[in-house]
Amino acid sequence: MKHTWHLFIIGTLTTLSAQASLTFNENLIENPGFETTSGWNGSVYQTTAKVHSGTYALYGGANAANTISQTLTLSDITGFSATDQANGNYTVEWGGWCASYISQDTSTLILEQLDSGGESLETTQIGGGYNWTEYAESTTLLPNTHSLRFSILTERNSGTNNDGYTDDVYMQVVPEPASLALIFLSGCGALCIRRGLRL
Repeated sequence: MKHTWHLFIIGTLTTLSAQASLTFNENLIENPGFETTSGWNGSVYQTTAKVHSGTYALYGGANAANTISQTLTLSDITGFSATDQANGNYTVEWGGWCASYISQDTSTLILEQLDSGGESLETTQIGGGYNWTEYAESTTLLPNTHSLRFSILTERNSGTNNDGYTDDVYMQVVPEPASLALIFLSGCGALCIRRGLRL
């Protein structure tokens, strides 16, 4: 009996993950380590001068300031519920690793919660530092948030190159345990119906 239940759980989770490419508790950022230049709005400048992991990190090129961003529509996440959002049951866990070449240039991570018209409801910023440092934040999803915009701002304060570095960024939408249980049970019910079983 225990063995059968274990197989049932695996089958249910596979069904849920196959419904869409975006899920809770996973990194929703495309190309988070800047190993390519794809996935971001704006100019992605790669560097090997100072890297947290992999081959490349992000820096600002020869610009005084450079911004890149990605925008996520919340309804694209499998199982996302406007009711749970209104009840404050979702948290955004986000951050990344920032550094500077000789400390004067900066890298700032920015999370904006946008309404359905693209207007900012709330903006939170983290980052800075010389040696590679992880900056992380936990932000409650607002009831009227339609999408999330994750941006990286690098600023040059001295010299010719913009040496604010960023690597291994992340953004996850995390439901409260009660909300996640409802998503799981919904998937179980759908699977049982297809198999002609009764909950």
